Amino acid sequence: MNPSSSPSRRDPRDKLRRAVLRVALEALIYGVFIIAYLIVVFNFLTQPLVDLNKSNLTGYAVVALGLIIFQSIVLDNVTTFILDRLDI
Repeated sequence: MNPSSSPSRRDPRDKLRRAVLRVALEALIYGVFIIAYLIVVFNFLTQPLVDLNKSNLTGYAVVALGLIIFQSIVLDNVTTFILDRLDI
């Protein structure tokens, strides 16, 4: 058996191509999810957030921070899940 044909000894350029492909696909998928998230937030939460900002600035800050954390954790996990299922 030829050691260079072993799957554990892949060409470094192949690993680099796969890594670049994964990052590019992850950025593309994440971008689509961010756009969808922003559309949902702008359509359904704009007025409630404005009202909360005017009436309770601390509450607004907590809710805004919660939305940021939710967006980052959930969308990153969903994107990673999709890429893992695509086996990239």
